[in-house]
Amino acid sequence: MKKTIRILAFFILLLSVLMSFSITSWANDKEVETLTNVKLLVNGRNIQLERELVAIDGRILVPARTVFECFGARIDWYPEYNLVNIVKDNAVIGMIIGQKTVKVNKSVQDMEVPPILVRGTVMVPLRFVASSLNINVQWFDKLKVANLGSSITEDEASRGAKPYSGKVVVIDPGHGGYEPGAIHGGIKEKNLNLDIALRLEKLLKNEGITVHMTRKNDSYVGLYSRSELANKANADMLVSIHNNADWFNTSGTMTLYYPGSAMKRNGLTSKDLAAIIQNEVSSYLGTRNIGIISRTNLAVLRTSKVPAVIVEVGYMTNKNELKKLNTAEYRQKAAEGIRNGILKALRRS
Repeated sequence: MKKTIRILAFFILLLSVLMSFSITSWANDKEVETLTNVKLLVNGRNIQLERELVAIDGRILVPARTVFECFGARIDWYPEYNLVNIVKDNAVIGMIIGQKTVKVNKSVQDMEVPPILVRGTVMVPLRFVASSLNINVQWFDKLKVANLGSSITEDEASRGAKPYSGKVVVIDPGHGGYEPGAIHGGIKEKNLNLDIALRLEKLLKNEGITVHMTRKNDSYVGLYSRSELANKANADMLVSIHNNADWFNTSGTMTLYYPGSAMKRNGLTSKDLAAIIQNEVSSYLGTRNIGIISRTNLAVLRTSKVPAVIVEVGYMTNKNELKKLNTAEYRQKAAEGIRNGILKALRRS
């Protein structure tokens, strides 16, 4: 109870302090750079982030909740005030999105860069917050790896940054060429599938995974050629990306798998893979979770000798879902959700 009162008092004080001080604001024209080549470790181990690291003026920002909860911190987000509090032991940090002025316990300070929101995720300056919470930070410039917590060697950093080294994933953008798939509102499914797949390819390669694509442009690929590529590559999994069409009020995400195969890859079955990816994609996109569905008549799944699934991201016949699918931001988010599922499955296998 005393701790709750202390936090509430801090919250009220922070707002009053920041309202009374001449707040140092962030210039909105500062470029936010996505760091596709930088890895973050916690105590030498790779962690799965819901959002890629970003930088402003060379200062790294990280997802506040995912990173600092690893150290027992509590993150309180007040969207109506654009305020985030990070609480750990006796330290309380209060920040407002877009403002460099910050309150650490009783001290008002200026950060070099402000916290920002990236597609709903609170991103905070890594070094400033870690230092304020007495968390050790290491930077391995040659590797482009940051490590928080227990000190590690450069060799340990190198190994920790590549936990998926040696893993092979085949990505199959559904349809292509003269086979457009579903068409609605002038939008062709084959193009949506390919765009999501290319984004996913980039995300997986950034994790050190070897990626094979059944197509990388608007070309036709036979059904059997798709699974054949996965079989010849001895892949850890085959993930086919599609979008759905049905009655106009139908919406949601589903994942299909072939039920007759007992094939396992490192203990992972197609049904296991479908369940993991389905839950990750649906929760990440906030779509209706239709669930996993077994299908015996789909050649891509039936002829695969490795765990294989078809992810039906959304319904093109649903006005709201089609509107979202037609934006680059939503397709990126879909790719990230599938990436999250693949990484979770690979960690299990």
